[in-house]
Amino acid sequence: NAKTKSLIPSLDEFVRKRDFTGALTLSNFIHLHNETGAALWKGYLAFHNKDYETAQEIYIDLLSGEYNDVPDEVPLYLACVYYYMQLYPEALEAANDGPDCSLKHRIMFHLSQNIHVDKETTSKYKQNLSDGCKDQLSVAAMLYKGNDYQGACEIYKTLLKEDRDRLALNLYVAMCYFKMVCEYHFLS
Repeated sequence: NAKTKSLIPSLDEFVRKRDFTGALTLSNFIHLHNETGAALWKGYLAFHNKDYETAQEIYIDLLSGEYNDVPDEVPLYLACVYYYMQLYPEALEAANDGPDCSLKHRIMFHLSQNIHVDKETTSKYKQNLSDGCKDQLSVAAMLYKGNDYQGACEIYKTLLKEDRDRLALNLYVAMCYFKMVCEYHFLS
């Protein structure tokens, strides 16, 4: 009935609230008209719910050729899943199958750090990154991972100047300051 239907949040509401379990549950029970769209949603939700095996199965299934209108970016989504599963060679192979775009550049940059390619190749991938927020967050994450807390902190502070509502950036800045203080006390 209409009253019950109004009590059930929409898929977009679940995602906006970052309730990926709720969104995945809802998507399993509602009929989405587009099978490809439904599979893409389920892969996205499984990935964000840290159910990487399910996301992997969904993206491999989407790439099997049985679906219509599969976006070109699906190999990149699969590369992200492999990256989080720490299957770096598989992530590299999947990323190479994806289109040339900012997501691919970020994946290749992160992979170059984890599969320990030469500095020249890593530098090439870094040069492909833009000044956009997602790309700069990738650079900051790699600086932090490499113990360059000052460099990471500068990027986080620059991004905070652009948008003060990004609360997680305050935490990242605090973590950088904490690491810098610990490092200073360790060295002295």
